[in-house]
Amino acid sequence: GTVRTVRTLTLDWGRRYASAYRVQVSLQAPGSADMGWKDVYAATDGTGGRETIGFAPVSARTVRVLCTASATAPYAHDGIGPFPGENLLENSGFEAGLSAWRDYVDTRATINVTRFDAGSKALDLKGAKLNQIRQSLTSAFELTGPGRYRVSFRAYTEGTDQAATLEIGVKGSEDDQTDVHWWAPKTRVKPATRTALKRNEWTTVEWEGDVSWNGLMEMGYLLLEGYSPTQVNLTLDSVRIEKVSAINGERQEKWVPKEGRYTIRSLRIR
Repeated sequence: GTVRTVRTLTLDWGRRYASAYRVQVSLQAPGSADMGWKDVYAATDGTGGRETIGFAPVSARTVRVLCTASATAPYAHDGIGPFPGENLLENSGFEAGLSAWRDYVDTRATINVTRFDAGSKALDLKGAKLNQIRQSLTSAFELTGPGRYRVSFRAYTEGTDQAATLEIGVKGSEDDQTDVHWWAPKTRVKPATRTALKRNEWTTVEWEGDVSWNGLMEMGYLLLEGYSPTQVNLTLDSVRIEKVSAINGERQEKWVPKEGRYTIRSLRIR
């Protein structure tokens, strides 16, 4: 494989799991004489089950989990995510501010610490008639592949004539890109109409549908939009996008016997 930027793993242990382990990365291809492994994460109190591991972004071609102490013997796990139904977003509740999200020139996006649907923070969109914020999903779509997706988020407003919607944009390497800018998607999918928001209460905005592209994933994103004929004044929280159909990304798990008794289903690369 090619060198990618890695920052998150989801590890799903079986009944036999490691109480201590290290996540290591290498710039070399599997089987190289000198892998030059580098530690990016270490756990000393693993509890099994599903563990989502975050670490500083690092370039890697090969990733491994090196178990150093067993809670039971021997070790076993069912793979590394994502899985159907798992939220593909980073910072989906804005607990880390605007991290992983991108706003636009005319968008006034700020963090609200007094009104939120879950957690302790939410996102305010205020100002122009149209406010948008988005997160790149290119690496996530590489893992999950074309198919059926479900998106939802919660929106609150104190104003009138407020509405919200969403958009998924994608572009594949074999799509006809005639007259398509390098920064633009080939295909946009979104609800047929915006969702009108009820004043002074949380409203759920949701959509489910098919998302497809041809060839390798080149570009993917989720965009959230607030609209008003006057000025946008709304709060967003609890954003989710999940794959409903089977995981079928272009980067799949491969079993390498000499690497040990571990199966890595996929790596989330951002």
